[in-house]
Amino acid sequence: LIKKLSIPGFAPAVFGPWFKCMEGNYYITIKDYVVMANNPAALFHLIDAFYQQKTLSQNFNYKTFSNNISESSNIFFYCNTRKSFNYINSFLNSPFSKFWKENKNTLSSYEAFALQFSFANKMFYTNSYLKYNPGFREVNPSNWEISVDAKIIGAPVLVRNFKTGKLNVLVTDELNMLYCIGPHGQIRWKTPLIETPQSNVYLVDYFKNGKTQFLFNTENYFYLFDINGNPVDGFPYKLITKATNGLSVYDYDNINDYRLILSLEDNRLYNYSIDGKLVEGWNKIKARSKVPFPIEHIIANNKDYMFVTDDEGRVIISNRRGEVRIRLKKKLIRANNSIFYKNETNKKGLFITTNKNGKLAYISANGKLKYTDFGDFSPNHFFFYEDFDGDHSNDFIFVDNNKLTVFNKFKKVLLKHEFKTDIVTKPVLFTMDGESYIGIKEPTSNHIYIFNKDGQVFTQAKISGETSFVTGSLNNDQNTNLIICSGNKVVNYLLEE
Repeated sequence: LIKKLSIPGFAPAVFGPWFKCMEGNYYITIKDYVVMANNPAALFHLIDAFYQQKTLSQNFNYKTFSNNISESSNIFFYCNTRKSFNYINSFLNSPFSKFWKENKNTLSSYEAFALQFSFANKMFYTNSYLKYNPGFREVNPSNWEISVDAKIIGAPVLVRNFKTGKLNVLVTDELNMLYCIGPHGQIRWKTPLIETPQSNVYLVDYFKNGKTQFLFNTENYFYLFDINGNPVDGFPYKLITKATNGLSVYDYDNINDYRLILSLEDNRLYNYSIDGKLVEGWNKIKARSKVPFPIEHIIANNKDYMFVTDDEGRVIISNRRGEVRIRLKKKLIRANNSIFYKNETNKKGLFITTNKNGKLAYISANGKLKYTDFGDFSPNHFFFYEDFDGDHSNDFIFVDNNKLTVFNKFKKVLLKHEFKTDIVTKPVLFTMDGESYIGIKEPTSNHIYIFNKDGQVFTQAKISGETSFVTGSLNNDQNTNLIICSGNKVVNYLLEE
């Protein structure tokens, strides 16, 4: 509870002239401390940071830094140079401000600065420490963690709250209880499910009023919840037979006219409207065997392409009505851990993917296939086609057995790393401050290794968990959070530059 002390000039009268700028006299008590500020907003920010454990005592890098300074002093000044760069500049006059801004890259290579003043035995002591660390990347291990009722199954999912603009975390435990966890680590609601979720969670505007809901499917049902955990009327909606994959949701014309496409156990693809009705005019594509993968959708040359892959890797390419759009001239067996991408590198084909042998396959509009070779890869390799090094040209990323290899378009190796054991969980690509990263979970230790174009980062901090992970800015504040689960715990790591 924030209060205001109605005594003008209280702070300088009690603490001396250095505190004459303290005029607002707003205060709050936190444990054994009284904290004062000029306005309530500053105290709200402090409270928020305190209860999220965003304090120096919980900061991994500060703990390492503090090994070089005294444990106690009469006056202690600490500055994280990189994070407070603009704040420091606001105190500088014109000549110094110009120097400060012109040398930002050099000055930002200093991780932090500390200054201590102490008095003992009638002597004054001064201690200062400046740490140079150009490769500094900050991580605050376990920014928060929270327990649910039972062991968590599957990866966490991030969904945006349309009211706050912040992200909530959805997880499901082995009792089929769905939990919604707020950005500060509190359980906002939980609700039982009949079955385990089988798809990604999609945000849809069911009522077309700007308020979004959460949509996903299980083996036998469509579920649709509002942000408070209440099911929308008519849901869960029971499917006519069991689904074999997770649904894919499309709003082709961005008018909240959704199409829900998934495969059922008769190996046919079904197209539903958001209210659970079958869409007229859809040709129910029939695969030769079970379809376990979500349907993929790519727009190229102003045309829609739907990619259907069965459990043998056989591929069907259709239009948005379910009619064959590209009839492949030869058989393509897509790798299980690969997906389709629009070709942005050359003119060898409209789309690319990798086959069971790890060869890069180009697919032309007329159905012709061309291949190129980046090396020998097993059928279980993971493949990504993204701009990893920031040169505005997509790179070719392979994770196979225990090796990570990144190639550029000229097949030059940009990054290579070998792990102790084979990688079995799909890696995660994400961006932070405009830079690309890849996170990979090593199964023996459950340790998360994170790489950018220069190699492994966050090497001093132990980030680990049993599930796959997701990244995003929970508080929509430009910070990057990494969410992962272990047992019945949901753990949030804060990654910072």
